[in-house]
Amino acid sequence: MQTEAVTMPPTDHPSSQPRAVALVAAMAIGSILMWIVIPGAWILVAAHFSHTGRPTLAPLVMFFVGAPLTMIPTAKLLGHLDLRHQELMGQLDERRKPAPWQRSMRDADDQGPKSVLAVVMVTSVAIAFVALGVWFFFFAGSSLPS
Repeated sequence: MQTEAVTMPPTDHPSSQPRAVALVAAMAIGSILMWIVIPGAWILVAAHFSHTGRPTLAPLVMFFVGAPLTMIPTAKLLGHLDLRHQELMGQLDERRKPAPWQRSMRDADDQGPKSVLAVVMVTSVAIAFVALGVWFFFFAGSSLPS
């Protein structure tokens, strides 16, 4: 049983295309902020409070509590940017959709187009994994004694 998506008409205003590109760029920057800058900043803050070379409980708790608490508002902001982009491009679907884990596997073909935010986030995570691999294999050096 397929139903038609309820979408808004696309905005034909001349300034809608640069605004859409700006929103996508803001989502890309936000995803880099969320996956690299926020955890890196919390590692630096936690390292500042660690006075020994060995990990202690306080810096670890600081990182594992602070990083997610900072990432949550960033994720909400990214979701808001994605909604604005969908409104601007006339792709906003106002129907209620069940969460992915509440759908049958047979309904997987009827998902419709992916949001720009999903593409940006998957791309940024893939780039982060490639960068981690390049760093690990070519620049990290060996921790084995020589």
